[in-house]
Amino acid sequence: MCAIKKLIPIRLTNKIMLVIILITVIPMLIMAAIIQHSIIEMGKMEQQKLLFAIVDRLDESLNLSYDEILMEQGAINKSINDKIIVINSVLQPLVNSISHSFLDIGMGYYSIELDHIVAIAPNYDQTELVQLEHNMYPYTNIYANEKPEFGELSNPGGWNGKTIVYYAKPLVRNGKIIGHIWANGKTDAIYASAIKTFQ
Repeated sequence: MCAIKKLIPIRLTNKIMLVIILITVIPMLIMAAIIQHSIIEMGKMEQQKLLFAIVDRLDESLNLSYDEILMEQGAINKSINDKIIVINSVLQPLVNSISHSFLDIGMGYYSIELDHIVAIAPNYDQTELVQLEHNMYPYTNIYANEKPEFGELSNPGGWNGKTIVYYAKPLVRNGKIIGHIWANGKTDAIYASAIKTFQ
């Protein structure tokens, strides 16, 4: 009986300790998860604002339609590849001037008629003026919706498979959608910032 009486307080103490730990630790873990999620969402919102600003600046920088550029350059009847090169010669300096301040942000212009990227940054290379694989990029839905789109994309080709956030906006000239402008950035920094908070 004495042994049983001695065990009862020990078991009761252990239970009380366990309850105290659970009451203390579980709310802390929940709060940590909430804070981490909030930091990630705030990071995405800041990234979203930046992408909005970049795309709007790209839009404002282009005063002409693609056809008007081709007519000015005497290239309206040239081949698709020649048209892409001509349009790129006008647009790439615009993109480079903006990209210079945002080296970790991808951006560019796309022509729906030529079905090609016509300017791209950072790290421009003429081989990147390619057709889009429409099934890989959900933001091509903007042509049906006629509205800008912000979202997250996993395994994109241009960022070595890393998840990105993107903003894409229809490019409208003379009342007609002639393509789109986009800006995107990796989410690595956003998640790294959230993790670092708790290290």
